[in-house]
Amino acid sequence: MKKYRTIFIGNRPLILRALLEHKRISLVQAFAVKKALIKSCDFPDVNMEICDISDKKKVLKRLRREDYDLCVSAGCPYILPVGQFHKEKKFINIHPSALPLGRGMHPLNECLLAKHKKAGATLHYMDEGVDTGNIIHQVTFDVTDDLDLTLLYSFIFQVEKDVFSVGLEKLIATDFEFKGKVQQGKPTYYSRRKDDLICVDLKNTTAREFVTTTRAFSSNKLGVSVELSGRKYVVYAATVVENKFINNLYQKYAVGSCVIKNDQFMVVKALDALVRIDRCHVLSTGERMETK
Repeated sequence: MKKYRTIFIGNRPLILRALLEHKRISLVQAFAVKKALIKSCDFPDVNMEICDISDKKKVLKRLRREDYDLCVSAGCPYILPVGQFHKEKKFINIHPSALPLGRGMHPLNECLLAKHKKAGATLHYMDEGVDTGNIIHQVTFDVTDDLDLTLLYSFIFQVEKDVFSVGLEKLIATDFEFKGKVQQGKPTYYSRRKDDLICVDLKNTTAREFVTTTRAFSSNKLGVSVELSGRKYVVYAATVVENKFINNLYQKYAVGSCVIKNDQFMVVKALDALVRIDRCHVLSTGERMETK
């Protein structure tokens, strides 16, 4: 029974574990992204090297030198020049979006910001483009109003693992002769600098636009910056106040003002309606306000 010599590059422990447990895969090397989800202590039997974004040249040198059949990318921080490697070597990538929607570094943010109707995970061949290769296997699901970034992150890696496992079986069953399907539809792309703080000006933003942006950056490591009554806040959770009576009650208040504030939440005036904020902190002091 043939075993496929495999190199892993990325930060997804579920994908790495799936490779280790597959009887047709021989994992010869793993390049784990520094300060990510994979810890070497959790994989004591893996020949693992910790790398970061500055190690691209070193990793590419190893990819040219190592003897392997398959390279699996799962959260890889590099654009790999796959055309420069021997054609017999296969390169595949697992991506947390319903490609061609959400190409690039931050597909979950983009999915919510752009109000896509579908999210998902896709296993695809790698080519010279960014997330443009033929689709090996894909699973999609509806984007509902209760999905925000934190909820998506809580289960999307499991979806990735399930998609990867099914797709890998397709490839092994055909000795990697399975060509996949060309991506169909208009692609979207979104990337941002890692340390950028998303800022919103309520004087030019509707309540729903503000809430949509907040949903897309609801992680505690991100958030949305906004000025309210002269103070700068970072907001992580917000909802539109639909009640017409309450909106009419505060209709004369200035946009950007805080009309209700207590130890559980605050209500602020956006361009066209009120918004309830349940999770935030004052940017200057770090003071947090959480729903009790």
